Amino acid sequence: MGNSNSSENTRRSNWKLFKVIGKTENSGYTRYHLSDYVTYSNGNYKHVDFDTRVVGTNGAIALAGFLVGYPALERFDFPREGYYVKIDLEQTRNLNSGYEFSGFSSSAVKVVGKEEIDSDGNVSIMAATRDLCEEIIECRQRYARAAEYSRWVNQTQAWTSWDMPPPPK
Repeated sequence: MGNSNSSENTRRSNWKLFKVIGKTENSGYTRYHLSDYVTYSNGNYKHVDFDTRVVGTNGAIALAGFLVGYPALERFDFPREGYYVKIDLEQTRNLNSGYEFSGFSSSAVKVVGKEEIDSDGNVSIMAATRDLCEEIIECRQRYARAAEYSRWVNQTQAWTSWDMPPPPK
């Protein structure tokens, strides 16, 4: 019998925010250069690699998305220079620095914002992206459901205390 609360049974996320400062196109993958170090099993490196081939698992996910009418290449917004990504260091800690994340099913790397520069040279940092907006909308919907449930509970308690007949003798 083991301890059911051990760290093996629960996986915690350790997200860290990075700015993409450049990229290198290679055969079959793209290396994104980051503003800070990512912890891998073989050391700390300032890059993350993405598999750009649409074969194997990537191809199956893209094909399934296409067949159900989901735009396959909109599933993941590949980073560009100036974008901000959050990376789960708990997952990368178990991977080699040469691991190629899938742009179609990566749970360890997420694009969260971008830095936009207009024609006058003004910088708008962290302009919201689709994923970030969806997270905000989901949080607001959860809050609205919780408030609705709370109102319902308060009403049912009020009805219970005032509208119930007296107990039989």
